[in-house]
Amino acid sequence: MEGKDLILVKGENEVYLEKRRNRVNLRRTLARLFLLALVACVILCAVFLLPRVKAFWGSGGLDMILENLKISALKKPSNQGAQGNQGVQGNQGGSQNNQNNQNQTQGGQNGTLDTENEDEKIPGGAYKIEIATKEYKITNETKIELDTSAPSLVSPFEIKNKYGGEAPLVLITHRAPKECYSNGKYYTEKSDFYSDSENIAALAKELSGKLNALGIKTLYLDEEYAKGTIYGTLNEYEKSLNEVLSRYPSISYVFSLSRGIYINDSMSLEREAVSVGGEKCAQIRIISGTGGEKMSEAQGENVSFALDFASKINESSPNFVCESKIARFPLGQNISPFALDVELGTYANTYDEAKESTHRLATLIFEYLSAVGSE
Repeated sequence: MEGKDLILVKGENEVYLEKRRNRVNLRRTLARLFLLALVACVILCAVFLLPRVKAFWGSGGLDMILENLKISALKKPSNQGAQGNQGVQGNQGGSQNNQNNQNQTQGGQNGTLDTENEDEKIPGGAYKIEIATKEYKITNETKIELDTSAPSLVSPFEIKNKYGGEAPLVLITHRAPKECYSNGKYYTEKSDFYSDSENIAALAKELSGKLNALGIKTLYLDEEYAKGTIYGTLNEYEKSLNEVLSRYPSISYVFSLSRGIYINDSMSLEREAVSVGGEKCAQIRIISGTGGEKMSEAQGENVSFALDFASKINESSPNFVCESKIARFPLGQNISPFALDVELGTYANTYDEAKESTHRLATLIFEYLSAVGSE
């Protein structure tokens, strides 16, 4: 202690007793401060931990502790037999769980595949193909007034009597035999628009075979033209067509097959299809050629034929023909008296839909020509 803290008293004992009392008071003060700090810590801890204790208790924390104690007790083997039995049961349960997991996984995979088959997702960078059914319409791209009077058609009986029963009446051909179809769901800029199989040539062969089977004598002209320009293709096509018609003057009807492609502003495509006899068929377009501002007599007959043919077809199969188009270009139809360009659907259709249309078209051509001259 410093000198100023001393109290002057009489006697040595008094001084001694005073100094001892001060030490006792200091210890008491320190003890009180320690107790106050301890109480403060307890209070703070209680305030801090109380919500967590309540949460732990309410969430079943005590039950978890007891459950763990039970598990620990069960893990202590009473004998080897008991331990072995517990191991077998665990394996059986595990095997059963594994089997269930496998079944669930297989079921999930099958479900995913089924979903993907029903509604295949469009990959990135691809354009969607949407299914639609078009109502029939007539599109005149020329300035020519159309003559909708009935055409003067050639009867199959007339051809048979003049040229004999084996003389061909119909010619099936094409200008672009490798035109093909899409998957019906989407396409990209790298998709194949031409193919060596499942193309227009295959459908032309199919149509020829069906017509012959129905009794309509038909030839199939299978050639690939041009190697380049549209006009080059048309010139070669007309030359080849002239040669066939000169060799077989009995041919009175020419059907040139193709498939269309019509791209929307959004780059999407419409898969034009209609149900005929329970089968989904690609809708067809019938295109007639002209000179743009005038028509030859043969072209005029072709337009009348096209409109009448479409009308009769749609009477039995509504909207099977979705459009009759009168084009500004000749299309090589000024050679034969009755010639049509037939689009068997568009690129957006599937090959199967186009094939169904081919089968239906064969029946409709047979019915139409069979009725000529019978009225």
